[in-house]
Amino acid sequence: MFCGIDRYAEHVIASKFHNKVITDEKTKYTPGGRFYFDSYQIIRDGIGIRDGIHSIKVKKEISLEKYLIYSIFLNEFGNKKYYTTGEFQKKCNKKFNDFLLRKKIKT
Repeated sequence: MFCGIDRYAEHVIASKFHNKVITDEKTKYTPGGRFYFDSYQIIRDGIGIRDGIHSIKVKKEISLEKYLIYSIFLNEFGNKKYYTTGEFQKKCNKKFNDFLLRKKIKT
């Protein structure tokens, strides 16, 4: 299952990190990375559905080569080990949006 770019997928990782459900965007944790997929292509190819709760649901597995648009990992932001869920999400989304702007300009 995927969530939208403006939603906090980081809460899932923070919850695992703290062994309890986390919903506060100020909770600190050690993130791993964030992945951005082409959900339009996933839907067009018939391997994803919209269930009204999640942005998209994929039934089995997907090809990273075909559907992954961009990925960001913790080490791309320097040596900082802990982030809040909101902070990491915003930093990643900014980097992703910058990537999209550069890509659009080049095409």
